[in-house]
Amino acid sequence: MAATFEVDGDNVTITFTFSPTLESGQNILDLASKAMFNGSEEEWQALTNQEKLDIVDRLVRRTVIATAARKRMEQATPMLDASVPLDL
Repeated sequence: MAATFEVDGDNVTITFTFSPTLESGQNILDLASKAMFNGSEEEWQALTNQEKLDIVDRLVRRTVIATAARKRMEQATPMLDASVPLDL
């Protein structure tokens, strides 16, 4: 997966280019369908390809943000534990 990271003043643009095989791409869309519509084929098929890709984009963003937040919590926990007095 190719990625770029561009800083322009206070703004950052992160771009990923992912070129999966047809089978992998279909699996990604199938998983997005299950995540958003509990696998409802009818609702998913009613969407345009761009709408489907927008959903995948949102799911990827949520995953990245949730992973970063979890990692921050994992890193902060030992510091918090160390700062709590043991003789409460």
